[in-house]
Amino acid sequence: MSEAEAAAALSAVFGDQVEWGEGVVVIRAGALTQVLNYLRHEAAPRYDALVDLTAVDNLKLHRGAAPAGSVAPRFAVHYCLRSSEADALLRLAVPCSGERLPSAVGLWPAADWFEREVYDLLGIEFDGHADLRRLLLPADFAHHPLRKDYPLTGVGEREESGRQIPSPLATLAPRSEEGEVAVLDFNGQGLRLLFEVEGDQVRAVRPDPGYVHAGLEKLGESLTYGQCAQLAGRIGEQLPFCGEGALALALAVERLMGVEAPPRARYLRVIWCELGRVEAHLAWLGEQARLAGSPAAWHRAWAEQDKLRVLLGTLGQGAAAGLVCVGGTAVDLEPDFAVVAAEICGGAAAFIDEIDRLFTGHPVWVRRVRGLGVLGAEAALGWGASGPVLRATGIARDLRQSNPYSQYEDFDFAVPVGEYGDCWGRYWMRIQ
Repeated sequence: MSEAEAAAALSAVFGDQVEWGEGVVVIRAGALTQVLNYLRHEAAPRYDALVDLTAVDNLKLHRGAAPAGSVAPRFAVHYCLRSSEADALLRLAVPCSGERLPSAVGLWPAADWFEREVYDLLGIEFDGHADLRRLLLPADFAHHPLRKDYPLTGVGEREESGRQIPSPLATLAPRSEEGEVAVLDFNGQGLRLLFEVEGDQVRAVRPDPGYVHAGLEKLGESLTYGQCAQLAGRIGEQLPFCGEGALALALAVERLMGVEAPPRARYLRVIWCELGRVEAHLAWLGEQARLAGSPAAWHRAWAEQDKLRVLLGTLGQGAAAGLVCVGGTAVDLEPDFAVVAAEICGGAAAFIDEIDRLFTGHPVWVRRVRGLGVLGAEAALGWGASGPVLRATGIARDLRQSNPYSQYEDFDFAVPVGEYGDCWGRYWMRIQ
C-alpha cells in the first residue's frame, strides 16, 4: 500500500480530520490520538514501529503566508511509521501552534526520547509522557534552540559562569534495611551513564546523551547542502558513509531536487558503504572482545579494521566525512585503491572465521553473553530497533533489499536472521 492509498484509507475512517498533502498524511491535532491508535492496533496493515518523530518550525510561513484574518500553525510534528508485515512506510504531519499534543509512548516506547528531544529543542509538550524533561540540554537552560527565532550564536548562555552540575540522586529505594543505593557517574566515550548500584548489583542505568550532542541541526540552518554533507558525515563516528551520514543527506537532497547521481558514483557509494560497514562491525567486535577479556580476538579485529581505516584514508584528508556529496562523489577511485580493497575483501572470510573461533570457542565469552540482554521481536519493533539488533530477534529486514538505494538493487546477498535477541544473537548477526 502506497502512502497516498494509506491516506485515502484513513480519510474513509476519519473524514476531514485527515488529508493528503505533498507526500505526507496531514492529521488535525484533535484527532491525533484516535489516528495513532488506529494505525497501531486496527489498520491493515498495522504500523508497529515508530522510526522517527521530530518537528519543524515554519516561522516564515507562520508570519507571512497565511490568508488574511487567519494564522498558519507555526510548527509541524512529523511521525514516520513502519509496518513490519507490509514493510511499508507512512509519514504523518500534525500542524500545531505550540499547543500540547498527546504522547505516543504508550503505543511505541521509542517515542520516549523522540518526544523529549522535540520538547527540549522546540518547546512542544506531550501530554501523558511520564518523564518529559530536557534530553540534551541542561535542566536550567531557558530556551529552545531549534526555533528559527533563536540566533545561531545563542543568547549569551556561554557567558554564564559558575554553573555547577548537580550531584545526581538515587531514585530507587534499598531492597534491605542495611542496603544503600549509590550513584556512580560514568562518562565513557562521551555518553554519560548514571549507575544506581546496591552492593555489587546494578539496579538501574540512566543515560544522559547531552554530552554527545554537537548542535549540528542548528549549524545546518546557516550552511548550504554541500557544506552540510561535511557535518552529516560526522554524525556516525564508526559509519560515516551511510546510515545517518552523508549518503542519507545526499539521497534526500537529490530526491528533493530531482537529481540523479551518475551510475559510476552510485556504485562507488556502495563500495564505500560496504567497506565502512565491515570496518564498523570490526570495531564493535573488537570492543566486545576487549570487554570480555579476549585480547587475541581484540587484536585480530583491530588489525583488520586498521587496514580498512588506512585504505579509506588514502582517498584524501578527512575523506571519511567528505566522500559522498550531493549529485555524486567528491573523488574517484585510484587503481591502487581497487587492488588493496580486493586483497582485503578476498581475505575477509579467513579473518572472520578466525575471529569467530576465538569468540565461539571461548567458554567465558559464551557464558557471559548467552541469554543476556534479551530483546524480543515485538519489543524491538516498539523501540524502533534496526540492523543487526532487529535481525537478531528473528525479523529479516534489511533496507538494502526491501528499500534499495544507490545501486543496491543490482547486488545479490543473503540477510542473516537470528532467533533469541540476546547479546549472543547480536554478535552472531555481525559475524554473519
